[in-house]
This record gives sequence, C-alpha cells and structure tokens, in this order.
Amino acid sequence: MSDIITLVKIEPIKLYLLLFLIGFASETNADELGGVRPRSRPSHVSSEGHLPNCINDEDQVSRITEHMSANRRNSNKYDEYKNALSGDSDTVLFARLAYAETLAANCTDQNDEVLERVVGVVGNRINRRNGDVKSVVFQRDQFSSSLNNYGSSKYKDFLCPQDEALWSQTLARVRRFMHDKETSVSNDTMNYFFFKHDPRWTEAPAWGLEENTEQTNPQIQSCIRTYRNPGWK
Repeated sequence: MSDIITLVKIEPIKLYLLLFLIGFASETNADELGGVRPRSRPSHVSSEGHLPNCINDEDQVSRITEHMSANRRNSNKYDEYKNALSGDSDTVLFARLAYAETLAANCTDQNDEVLERVVGVVGNRINRRNGDVKSVVFQRDQFSSSLNNYGSSKYKDFLCPQDEALWSQTLARVRRFMHDKETSVSNDTMNYFFFKHDPRWTEAPAWGLEENTEQTNPQIQSCIRTYRNPGWK
C-alpha cells in the first residue's frame, strides 16, 4: 500500500517535469533558426545570432546542383534552393545571402565593410522591388558567388552557415535594414564587384555603370567596389 501511495505522489511531479521540458524545447525563434534543424547539427534553444537551419545532406545538395545544371539558362534555375529553404523568413534568407557574399569577397580583414556594402546593394534592390526579398535573392545569376556551383562559390555556406560570429553580425545588420529599410549607400547603388573572389575575374564587367565614389579606403576598393545603376528593375 505504501508503494502505491508513493507512486501517486511522484507521478504528477514526473508529468509536470515532462510537460515543462516539452514546452522549453519547443520555444524556438523561427526568424533566427530559419526552420527546423536537421540532425546533422544539434538543436539548441534559440539565442541571438544562433546559426540557422543547415542544409548539408549530400542527396539534397546534389538535387540542388543538378537542378541548377539542368536549368542554368532559365528562370527555374534556383527552384531547388527555394524548396530547401522554404521555411526561412525573409530576414533569414537575406542574411544567408549577405553572409555567403561576405565570405565570397575573400577579404576577411574587411568583413565589416564588405558586409555593409553587400547589405546596402541587396537592400536597395529589395526596396526597389517593394520588399520582395525572394525575387532579389533568387534572380538568376545575380549572386553567382553565393548560389552557383563552381569551385570558389560559397553556395555551401549559403546553405549551411558555420561561422556563428559572422552570422550574428550579419543577422543583426539585416534585421536593422528590415526594420527601417535604410542602407548606407546611395539608393541607386545596385551593383558591386568582388576583386578577390576568384583569380579568373580581376576586373569588373563592362557594365558601363558609374562607380560609387563613397568608398575612399584603398583596401576596400581592392576588395569590393559598388556601382550606381538607377535604371535597375
């Protein structure tokens, strides 16, 4: 009889603890995590700047790259990216791009300034399209250094950010833009070029665009330059 009484007293405590743990584990911030984490990366309670959903399953990455190859010349090129990242908020999707593009510049010592210019240009494009983040991020071949499949592209970093400090910095900057819609470059600055991304491309394309001379630091100019393009749509 005493054993039964003890069990009755203990079971409600166990039930309470179980419900508490379930509730605690479910309190995640979708804006930071960008969806449910796969088992390849441990799941944690959300905190400011926590890394987002990681897409690194070999089969899924292969589907993305094979689809890109099969559709490299049409508007469906990035459809598998869209499927894989369908759980991302606009903020996280923009942050993924800005994070990967900052890495693609290959200017680690200037990451802060590169990030600021990337967010400025991408943000101006988003503003020009009335807040349509997806149409900007997934416009074919506009951000090849972060989405296309070639040796120096950072598409794997786009899919699975690993640098928690840089991600936190990127997410904070993107959130600020999403809140106030303001950028640190002129609102007609719509293009940039990375001079250290790949040794095959050391000169900006013949766009016929006016360089934005707001950049005065020679170190930054040897890394990234921005260009005015008032007619961009």
